Amino acid sequence: MNVFRDGTPDASRPQPLSRGGALDGLRFLAAFCMVIHHYSAESPIPLPRLHPVFERGYLATDFFLIVSGYVMARIYGQRVVDGRVGTGLFFLRRASRVVPAHLMMSAAFVIAVLAATAAGVRPLHPEWFDWRELPGQVFLVQALGPFGGKGWNAPVWSLSALMVCYLAFPSLWRAMRRIQSPVMAIALGLLGLAAADVLARRFLGYPIYQMPMQDGAIRALPLFFLGAALAICAETLIIPRWAAILLGLVSFGLLAGLQAAGRYDFLSVTLIAAMVLAAGAAPVRKPSKILEKAALVSFALFVTSEFVRVIYFGVDHALSARFGLGQTAQWAIWFGGLAVAVLFAVAFHYLVDWPSQAVIKPWTAKAPALLKRGLAGFIQVPDPNFDPFGTAGAGGPRVREILLQIGPRPGAAHRRAAERRPELGWG
Repeated sequence: MNVFRDGTPDASRPQPLSRGGALDGLRFLAAFCMVIHHYSAESPIPLPRLHPVFERGYLATDFFLIVSGYVMARIYGQRVVDGRVGTGLFFLRRASRVVPAHLMMSAAFVIAVLAATAAGVRPLHPEWFDWRELPGQVFLVQALGPFGGKGWNAPVWSLSALMVCYLAFPSLWRAMRRIQSPVMAIALGLLGLAAADVLARRFLGYPIYQMPMQDGAIRALPLFFLGAALAICAETLIIPRWAAILLGLVSFGLLAGLQAAGRYDFLSVTLIAAMVLAAGAAPVRKPSKILEKAALVSFALFVTSEFVRVIYFGVDHALSARFGLGQTAQWAIWFGGLAVAVLFAVAFHYLVDWPSQAVIKPWTAKAPALLKRGLAGFIQVPDPNFDPFGTAGAGGPRVREILLQIGPRPGAAHRRAAERRPELGWG
C-alpha cells in the first residue's frame, strides 16, 4: 500500500491491491452466495418465499465472474502489459491452479457413486450422475457447446467458462489498458455487457445474465471483462476511504431493495460492480487475517460445495424419511449444511489443495524452459555461433559474397551510364 512516513494511507494515489480487506471478504461472499443458491433446493421452505432475492440466484454466479475478472486484472494486469506474462504462461498458471482441485473432486464423485452403488444405495436423482456426461465435465468443456458435462459437480461449469476468459484475457487486457479515463473504462464495460445481452436475447433467446450451461462461455466473457474494466478504474481513480465505504453500503442496500421491486438484471449487475469497485478502492488500514484466509478458502468452497451437498443432504433425506423430522429440525440441518460446506472447504484447502499446489507451482515455473528444451530435440535449431555474414573461412567464400554474385552482371554500357549519374544518398 502507498503510505506516508507516519504510516497513514497515501490518499493522493489509487490504492494497490491489498490482502485482508473488504475485497477479500467480497471474494468469500461471492463463493458463499453461490453455495446458498445451490443449497436452496434443499431448504424446508423455498427460499424465494423469504425474500425475492433468492429467485435470482443466478446473480451470485454473475457476482463471482465479475470478482474473478477484477482480481485477475489487479494481480496480473501490469505483468501482462510489461510482457512478463504472455497468453500461454498466464493460461498455464491459471489452469494449474484450478484444474488439479477440479480433477480431485471429480474423482471423489466417482468414488462416492461407485461406493453407493456397491452398497445398494440408489441416489435420489440418478440423472445427475449419468456416466455419459462425466467426460465433458472432467475435461471442462461443458460451457463450450453441446459436449455434455451435466450433473455431477455441476457448479464447475463456470470453471469451463473461465478457461475461455483466461485465454482471452492477456490480449484484451493490453487493448483495454490503453484506456486512461476511468469513466470511459466503466462505460465500455457496461456498454459491452448491455450489447452482449441484446445479442444473446436476439440470437439465443436468453438474457446474458442467465443462460444454459452450454452457453456459459458466452455468458462469462462480458461479466469477466466488466470486472477487468473496474480494475482499470481502481488503478486510475482516487476514491477516498469514506466515499468507498459509502458507495459499497449504498450499492448493497439498493441491490437488496431492487430485488423486491422486480427483475432488473442490468441494474443489479451495475450495483454489484459498484460494490466490487468500492471494496477494491477502500484502503486496508488493519489487514484482517480472517478475511485473508476466507479469500483463500473461497475457491475450495466453490469446488467442493456440491460434493458436500450431495452427501450431506442425501443423509438428511434418509433421516427425515425414517424419523419424520419437524420443520425446525430440518432448518437446523439445512443451516448445518452451510457450516459443513465451509468446514469441508477449509479442510480441503489446507490438507489437499494447498499441499498439492506446493508441488505443482515449482513445475509450473519450470514448464516454459522444459518445453523449449523438449522442442529442441525435434526442431533443428541453427548453430548460434555461425555468422552467415562473417569472414570467409577455409571452407569457401562468405555467404555475403555468394549473394552478391547472384543475378546478371551489368555490362560496360551500364557501368558508364552509372558513372555519369549523380551520387545518390541512401537513408
